[in-house]
Amino acid sequence: MSYSNTQIPHNRFLRGCFNIETHLTLLGFNIKITGMKLSNEHTLKDLFARPVFYAAEAREAGIHPSRLSYYVKTNRIERIGHGVYRGVESTVDVDFQWEDLIIIAKSIPQGIVCLVSALALYELTDEMPRDHWIAVSHSTTAPKRAHTRTVRMRDMETGKTMYTIGREQVAIFDRERTIVDAFRYLSKEIAIKALKAAVSSRTPKKLDIKKLQQYARQFGLNLEPYILTVTT
Repeated sequence: MSYSNTQIPHNRFLRGCFNIETHLTLLGFNIKITGMKLSNEHTLKDLFARPVFYAAEAREAGIHPSRLSYYVKTNRIERIGHGVYRGVESTVDVDFQWEDLIIIAKSIPQGIVCLVSALALYELTDEMPRDHWIAVSHSTTAPKRAHTRTVRMRDMETGKTMYTIGREQVAIFDRERTIVDAFRYLSKEIAIKALKAAVSSRTPKKLDIKKLQQYARQFGLNLEPYILTVTT
């Protein structure tokens, strides 16, 4: 049995919530409703404009998961990972080379930009990372993201700070923690080059040697020979 919108004038819920053509199966009847108008259109626009939003946020706004699946199929939003989306027309106000890093970093709850990605942001390496390096807590399951290397770390607080890129901000380890981590997780060659770059005059911000030494002792590293070499 098929009805048009004019045949259900007394159903205020249906008339108020729908404004585009759709079909619902209700009590065994196939009901055709013309003109579905979404009462939360403003909420949708807000979510779709963000670099990243979560399914939980959409659910709290009254948007059913099936609606999100529909918007993915119709190319209005993109699924970045499990329960993580972004509007296909959303923009990130940063240089093009950092856009994907910002999106990935924001898509991982409590994720922190680290290692090669952090070195690149601080201009402490000539390497342009092919993957995005994100630290996550050792107690959590590392989420899967395309072109992303997640590193599980026990200490997620030492050296944690915020970094501004364009109009966006991401969590990142500071320069001193990043160099210490380079010695812990990367090759000596990369770490020593980063240390040299950090103490050179070409970097806009000088390295805090005392903080570097403190972090090194905290993580059980002896960086004194390397520090002495690059500072004398």
